[in-house]
Parts: sequence; C-alpha cells; structure tokens
Amino acid sequence: MLEIKDATLIVNGKTLFNDLSFVALDQQVTCVYGGRGCGKTSLLEAFLGLRPVDSGYLTVDGELIDTLSAPFFRKQMAYVPQTFPFGTQRVSDLFEMLVGLKNDSTEYTQQQLLSQWRLLAIDKGHYDAVFNELPDDVQQRTLLSFAGVLTRQMILLDEPTRCQQPETWAMTVDYIKRLAEQGKVVLLTTSDENLARQANRLISFHLQE
Repeated sequence: MLEIKDATLIVNGKTLFNDLSFVALDQQVTCVYGGRGCGKTSLLEAFLGLRPVDSGYLTVDGELIDTLSAPFFRKQMAYVPQTFPFGTQRVSDLFEMLVGLKNDSTEYTQQQLLSQWRLLAIDKGHYDAVFNELPDDVQQRTLLSFAGVLTRQMILLDEPTRCQQPETWAMTVDYIKRLAEQGKVVLLTTSDENLARQANRLISFHLQE
C-alpha cells in the first residue's frame, strides 16, 4: 500500500499540489489524471523519495518514506519514466543491469522476459537491439515488460500509454491491469482520459493557481 497524507509540494516557488491525500492499494490500478505541468511526475518522484514534500508525509505499508528509508523502499518499486534516457545501451545489457542477473539465472530470466514480450507484441529479436534505435512505443512497452519481470511489489508508471499507437494501446492497458491482478500496487499518471477511465481509482490533478 502506498499512501500520501495532507501533502504539499512546492517547486521553484510554484505549488504543484496542496493538502493531497489518497491511498493506492494492492490489486488495484490507481490513476493520477491531469494535464501537463500539474505535478504528476513530481508526485511519483516524491513516492520514490527523490523529491521531499514540503508538508504532510508519504508511506509504504504504514512506514514513513524519508531520506533514510527511501533507498530501501526504492528496491521494492519498479519505475517506468515518461522519457527514456538510455542512450546506446543494448536492450539485453539494460535488462541484465536492471534485474541483476547472475550467470546461472540468465537463461531462465530471459525466458520470463520473452513471455512478457508475447503479451506486449514485442519481437524477440529486439533483445540484442540498441534501445534508442527502437520505435518509441516499443521502448515504452519494453520498459513496462521489465517491470513485469522484476519482483517488485509496487509499480510506478509515468504516462504509460503516451507513446502507444491505437493498435498497441489496448494491449498495454491490459498488461498494466494484469500487473495489478498479480497483487501489486500499480500507481500511474496520465493525461490520457481513456486510460484514466480504466483505473480502479482515479485522482484528478489540476494546475494550482
């Protein structure tokens, strides 16, 4: 369970959210919906312990997220960002770095990944491709598949359908729902109204005046 309680966040003199409270539960997709610049990404950064709130607090299963605890809690989270700053790394190298593969588990874990790729219509030949040479929609679904393989209880997704084409949007949403059905906490942000409608719980964000 992720919780934010009575929280205010001010960045560069601008209040992104004020007196915000909600809970994201296991087995549910919780969606924060709003336009650009309203603080959605900053909210995820706060849950990751990368951007402290100015008042209020955030917790994981009732335990406070602060400077000391944040590195521990990040090990329980999988985060898919809105942009993909991975340069010329190959997909295989990026995956093996993220999941911390050891020689005796590489083949098994690769098979787990490829089973996720079948759900997301990702060609297995992309495993040895340079990440930033893949189309944006494939990059996004590839990172989502990494989250599916990682044994993390909490999945944080920033605009997870932003790059998707009409023919891949539905399978991406179905995959996100599947992650929640596996007992995980799924917290996502979006400006996609259709995605927001698919969530179990919806929190609407508005740009503060």
